[in-house]
Amino acid sequence: MECPICNSKLKLLTGIPRQIEFKKEIYKVYESYYKCEGCGEEFNDVETGDKNLIQVYNQYRENHNILYPDEIINLRKKYGLTKVDMSLALGWGENTYSNYERGAIPNESHNSLLRLIDEPKQFLKLVESRNDLFDKNEIIKIQEKVETLIHENKLHDWIQFVWPQKIKSDTGFVKPNLDKFANMVIYFVIKEKPCKTKLNKLLFYSDFLHYKNHLKAISGSRYRAISLGPVPTEYDAIYDWMNNNNFIYMVEEFKDCGVIEIMETNKYFDESLFVESEIEILNNVYEKFKDYLINDLKEYTLEEPAWKENVINKNIINYQKWGFEVKG
Repeated sequence: MECPICNSKLKLLTGIPRQIEFKKEIYKVYESYYKCEGCGEEFNDVETGDKNLIQVYNQYRENHNILYPDEIINLRKKYGLTKVDMSLALGWGENTYSNYERGAIPNESHNSLLRLIDEPKQFLKLVESRNDLFDKNEIIKIQEKVETLIHENKLHDWIQFVWPQKIKSDTGFVKPNLDKFANMVIYFVIKEKPCKTKLNKLLFYSDFLHYKNHLKAISGSRYRAISLGPVPTEYDAIYDWMNNNNFIYMVEEFKDCGVIEIMETNKYFDESLFVESEIEILNNVYEKFKDYLINDLKEYTLEEPAWKENVINKNIINYQKWGFEVKG
């Protein structure tokens, strides 16, 4: 690209920390922008501008408990409604509701209503109060959907209490997805049958490097800094659940250092759960670290600022705060 002022070459800079004011609050972002190598002027295109704005919006939403676009979309899909039907149920204009799904920040009253109707019984009350806008068959269909959701909620097993549920900065601003996490595990198990120590590092780099490049984690797993390096929170419980549900199984294998447990699987990697950028990151992480021995990879992660600054108190590692410093 060329500078529109002096026609010199533009250089893309990424991960530049800056303070930005939004709604009278200050947020730290890691900016991307183009800088002219001739006159020194700085420029944003649509992509870099969006990346900078998304970081601000994400942090503002977290501070004020405002729903994220993915949560609003999933809320509508949970009840099997179109955008038109959802806007009718809420009593909002279709454009207003559509803008929220595209990333606009809901006002306080709209956000409160969206959170309220996440509870199926409350949503049913809302729809029934607007029965003049829906025909009888539509109301019956929604009633049946609500009954199904209530029944499913009662069947949630204990893993739901271990696995994170909300979109936050420590889940990489995505809705945590246990199926995607399980398939990330399957991906690496198929590739090399790793032990837990190496697998934990491969998962950490996959999620954090995708956040660094695309402002979203892959799985939404949280990672904690412990003495052995970054690990998924409650990873032993999650792997036990995966073992009990036949995603993986553990095998003891003799190595030079003794007997260790490695993972194997009879499952196929479900590529349909992932977008192209996520597959690319998984492939890149595997290629980069496939020849690393366990201790070598552990030592590599111990050089990460994300680990160094959090290990003393065994903190959960915040994606927004540390993701842009992770080594690619």
